[in-house]
Amino acid sequence: MDRNITEFGAIGDGVTVNTKAIQSAIDQCATTGGGRVTVPSGTFICGTIYLWNNVELFLETASSVLKASSNYADYNPVDAYVQNAKSIAEKTNGGHFILAVEAENVSITGHGILDGSGDVFFEKETKHHPNKFYCFWPDGMSVVADNKNTRPAQMVCFIESKNILLNGITIRNSPYWTVFLHGYRYRIGKCKT
Repeated sequence: MDRNITEFGAIGDGVTVNTKAIQSAIDQCATTGGGRVTVPSGTFICGTIYLWNNVELFLETASSVLKASSNYADYNPVDAYVQNAKSIAEKTNGGHFILAVEAENVSITGHGILDGSGDVFFEKETKHHPNKFYCFWPDGMSVVADNKNTRPAQMVCFIESKNILLNGITIRNSPYWTVFLHGYRYRIGKCKT
C-alpha cells in the first residue's frame, strides 16, 4: 500500500521538523504489510527515521528532499539499538539520519535527495586550529563545531538488514559516512553520493 508523508501532516517548507509525521507514515505502511512511502516535492526536515520490513522510501521527484535536522535532540540516542556505538576518536555521537535495524526488504529509491546537513556540524572557518581534531570535509580539513555533542554518525545506516536497495537517489552533505552496511549481503543500484 502507498502512503504519502503529507497525508500524515508532513510539510515540505524547509523549516518544519517532520520526524513524527514521516515515521507515522512508515510505521503504518509496515504494520499493514509494507509498501511505498512517498516523499513528494519539497524540503522535508526530520531527525532520525526508522525503516521497517517491506518498506520502500520513495523520493518522488528531483525536488523531493529529505533534510536532516540541525538539532542534536532530533537524533536517536547512542543506546537506541544494541549494535550502535559512538566514536570519541572521530567525534561522532551515534546518531543517524535513516536507520534500518534487523530489517528485510527495505529500499530508498526515486529521483530525490537525502541531505545530511553536514555543514551545520562543522566550524565555518577552515583555518588551522592547534590542538583540535580535524575531519576530512569537501573543502579540506574542518573542525567539529560542538565538542560536547560532536556530530551525527553514519547518515544512512543498515544494521544486520537484508535485501536492501538504494537506487536513483542523491546523497549529499553528510556529517560522517554516507551509507553504512553492517552485516548480511546487500545490493546497491545506481546511487549518487
